[in-house]
Amino acid sequence: MKDSEILGGRRKALENYFFEKHEHELIEKLKKEAENKKVETELIKKLNVSSALAAKIVHAGFNLETLAVLTLVPLIEVAWADGILDFNEKKIILTQAKIDHISQELLLPWVESGPSQELCQLWEAYVQTLKEHMEQADWVQFKEGILEHSKRVAEASGGILGLIGSVSKAEKDVLNRIEKVFA
Repeated sequence: MKDSEILGGRRKALENYFFEKHEHELIEKLKKEAENKKVETELIKKLNVSSALAAKIVHAGFNLETLAVLTLVPLIEVAWADGILDFNEKKIILTQAKIDHISQELLLPWVESGPSQELCQLWEAYVQTLKEHMEQADWVQFKEGILEHSKRVAEASGGILGLIGSVSKAEKDVLNRIEKVFA
């Protein structure tokens, strides 16, 4: 067998491998895009959100089952307001997650490292959409629950003997911003 035939066979095998791998990656990408579109459509129908917000929600890794995690974003944001996650703050967040039947698997990375600005913005957009579509009584209950839980987190780290200065200025600022989102 000639060298050119051997090399030609190897070349052909490498080309086939490359194109099969590329084709497989393309198929997987198309499947993922189709799945994301399906989830976006479900979010649009069931939550009455815009397609842009649905796309952001899906891009952030949420679906209908995991979307409840967004309700805990303000608590995490308050906990990290002063740059330190206190044991008691974490305990309150994880307890609330358990009460609300929220996946700690999805929640823990944000609890451990703090929420990103993108996640906070996503929460704000989500709240605005809820405000537009919720009944007034449900809206008030939702709002008061978030604010109450957020304040509990802020008060959790205590101050001097848990009495004086129990909420830092940074936490107060975050609480005020959260209240403005609900206004």
